[in-house]
Amino acid sequence: MLCGGNSAGTVTTYYLSSQGAAHDEIDFEFLGNLSGDPYIVHTNIYTQGKGNREQQFYLWNEEFADVPFPKSQPMRVYGSLWNADDWATRGEQCSAAAASPSGASHG
Repeated sequence: MLCGGNSAGTVTTYYLSSQGAAHDEIDFEFLGNLSGDPYIVHTNIYTQGKGNREQQFYLWNEEFADVPFPKSQPMRVYGSLWNADDWATRGEQCSAAAASPSGASHG
């Protein structure tokens, strides 16, 4: 849930994490903002306990966008792991089957 209005200093986070000192983690952080500023999605990725893989994505500013930010109705969080089509695997170049030593599917 994102905070409305002037929400600078708040962070809404969704993340996946393993356990232990050499953990793996994927974070999606929605940073609070001042009214009129764009929303920012900040990502972190840790592998074997090491980070420094961060990026920020500036989303639209709803005052100037044709489509408002989706925050006016309740939403649920869903997750899935699926065998993607060609559009998500660069034409099968990086699919689970291609990465497997045996060529077997991981589905």
